[in-house]
Amino acid sequence: MFHSWQLTPLALPQALAAVLSFVSMGLVWQKRRESAAARDMGLMLLCAGWWALCGTLEFSAGTLEAKILLSQLSYFGILGAPWALFRFALSYTDSDTVIPRWVEPLLGVVAGIVLGGVFTNSMHGWIWQRVDPIHRYGYFFAWYEHGPLFWLNILYCYGLMLSSCMLLLRHAIFAEGLYRFQSLITILAVICPWASSIAYLFRLGPLPELDNTPVGFALGSILMSWNVLRWRLLDVSPVAAHTLFARMADPVLVSDAKDRLVNANAVAMERFGLDQSSLGKPLREVFRGRPELRAFFAIRALPSATLEADGIWWNVETTELMDRAEYLRGRLFVFRDTTALKLVELDLRRAKAELEVARETAVAAGEAKSRFLASISHEIRTPLNAVAGYAQLLEQRSDLPLSVRGSLEAINEASDHLLHLIEGILDLSKIEAGKVEVQPIDFDLEALLRSVRVMFAQRCLEKRLTLEVEMDKLSSPWVKGDEGKLRQVLVNLVGNAVKFTENGVIKLTAIREGDDLYRFEVCDTGSGLAEGALETIFNPFEQTHEGRAKGGTGLGLPISYRLVEMMGGTLKVTSTLGSGSQFSFSLVLPRTTGSILSSARAKSVRLADGCRVRALIVDDMKVNRDLLAYMLRGMNCTVSEAESGEGALISYRQKGADIVFLDINMQGEKEGLQVARSLAAEIEDRPRLVCYSAAAFQHEWEEFHHAGFDDFLPKPIRVERVRQCLERVPGVRFAEVLPLEQVSD
Repeated sequence: MFHSWQLTPLALPQALAAVLSFVSMGLVWQKRRESAAARDMGLMLLCAGWWALCGTLEFSAGTLEAKILLSQLSYFGILGAPWALFRFALSYTDSDTVIPRWVEPLLGVVAGIVLGGVFTNSMHGWIWQRVDPIHRYGYFFAWYEHGPLFWLNILYCYGLMLSSCMLLLRHAIFAEGLYRFQSLITILAVICPWASSIAYLFRLGPLPELDNTPVGFALGSILMSWNVLRWRLLDVSPVAAHTLFARMADPVLVSDAKDRLVNANAVAMERFGLDQSSLGKPLREVFRGRPELRAFFAIRALPSATLEADGIWWNVETTELMDRAEYLRGRLFVFRDTTALKLVELDLRRAKAELEVARETAVAAGEAKSRFLASISHEIRTPLNAVAGYAQLLEQRSDLPLSVRGSLEAINEASDHLLHLIEGILDLSKIEAGKVEVQPIDFDLEALLRSVRVMFAQRCLEKRLTLEVEMDKLSSPWVKGDEGKLRQVLVNLVGNAVKFTENGVIKLTAIREGDDLYRFEVCDTGSGLAEGALETIFNPFEQTHEGRAKGGTGLGLPISYRLVEMMGGTLKVTSTLGSGSQFSFSLVLPRTTGSILSSARAKSVRLADGCRVRALIVDDMKVNRDLLAYMLRGMNCTVSEAESGEGALISYRQKGADIVFLDINMQGEKEGLQVARSLAAEIEDRPRLVCYSAAAFQHEWEEFHHAGFDDFLPKPIRVERVRQCLERVPGVRFAEVLPLEQVSD
């Protein structure tokens, strides 16, 4: 590790500082060892010398490992020198009893943590996150990237140095005599370590990798020790007071016990328009023309205050100056200009108030929008329930002509499309609010693709376009995924293809790429997209010139992109202007066994022989009761009806029920919730409760569940969903599903 050394003149300052520190330590110990303050100063010189010695060897070391080790050893001096300075200030100012007993143990713990971190740095990097070898001007250096414990060390060292300065200042204010020469020497002693340390921390100077802090600390210690030896120890107090007082960048005023101005630094003289004639006068007279300052000085008990004077905001810190007998000798006022911060604070308050108003407005608008969408959804779903429901029941008849059956299929597809449009509007609202969630269910993928083809068949026929739908043959078409979102994406993509294609072919393809991976493609021979449009096509409200001419909102593709992303895929597009476009994405859709009820429109469902289910329907609208009763009776259920909550309770007490279908909104109120709570409260072995409603939002479904409902049946009602609700009644069994051609009316 130490087999290679480099001779560099850069190490000479630290070597000289180390020698001078050790020599000064010997002199202080020889001539002043009877003084506790001198012993502390000797320890400070020893630590500074050790620090400088390690720095000398580090500069001269020829390997990175040696430099790191020497840097680690130097921390005994780095941590010890500020602590010794603090001990010196305590001893010199006779302030040992002022500092709480727990302070020094705490300092020891902090130093121990830092020192432990230094020698275990390779395990965590908390002192140096990285140490890199660098070569500059023909010399080899180590470059340290500092970690969190290094800044704890900085806080420890700077805190001790600042505390030491404050102790010396407090003591010096009441010292007798003022020696200008001593002041100059002490100013240099204080500046040296601070200047060298700041230069290293902020990487200043031609060689920012050089840490000459030990040189500055050693030089400052040597100057202070020379000052002590030459002018005697007690003469340090006025020097410290004058140095710090003069160096402060903030206005500082000093008053005596009778509130007379006795001193002011140059900054205060300039900012407040004072001169030598102001000294010795009462503060209230000095600041007669500034009522804010005069009022502040009249309130003597405020340790800290914020005030405005002459358009400037000041934060004033007041320190009472006590002598050793704890008598008040005066006060020290430090003024800090906080105008910029105050203006920012006022701007922030105004902005916060404006944001709060905007937030409340947005919340109110969001709530109004949610109520509007919920109302629209309910108003559309309720009549749609009758249209779609009776169309399903008619389609189950086996004696219908093919032309009528085709019309019923068109009605059902149109109902489905209208329902999906409603859900799409709600999804857009949820996407904007960041509340859309993937809701995977088991569904028939082939049936989904067929429904998309049926939806656009008439439009393609009118435009004389060929619509092809292809899918790999599967042993079972049943998969698990979010059918609604996949349908919405495919409808958007095929709809755009039909809109922008005037002749040719539109092709929807589902290709199985792996066990559960499916690739969906929508290709057309339409007008295509320019290369520049491809970069913004998925941005909200972005439309090409042709898109604006064809109509639309510019939201279909952005919503589709986000929905595909939520389902775990990425919507991609390739296009050539004038030749058509291809949109594609891949999704993982795990295979499932599916349900024996693949379509309520194609098959009939009945309870098994010997299975009896009593169903109670509660709804204030007769058309809804009739529709649901027709479906349930078609499954061989025994049905009773009620048109109000009170009637439901009477009917249940008289006839009983295995399952109760409750409409939530009766008579314009959520009466269904009250009935559910009543049944849950007064009946121990209550029936299964099914809420059927045009409610559209997830939080409404959660409210129904907490009210005691076991299941949710959305409007418009589908036969397959009714069957699923019945399946959950204990003991219910269904007969085998029969094809329509085997079912008689």
